[in-house]
Amino acid sequence: MIFLNDQRVDFCGTLEELLKKQGYNIHAVAVLVNDEVIKKDQWSCYQLKDNDRVDVVAIMGGGALYEF
Repeated sequence: MIFLNDQRVDFCGTLEELLKKQGYNIHAVAVLVNDEVIKKDQWSCYQLKDNDRVDVVAIMGGGALYEF
């Protein structure tokens, strides 16, 4: 189990798999795992672990980040 934007999610896999499964537009988000920014080129191999805290934020015009 992981925490996605503070909600419990039963998931085992990579960060990219999680984002696609949850329906995120992977071209318009930034992701933090345990308060660390994960670069987009690492998403496909970044294996999530139990109790990881994943925060997904949408990238908006002007560079501001808003929780998605």
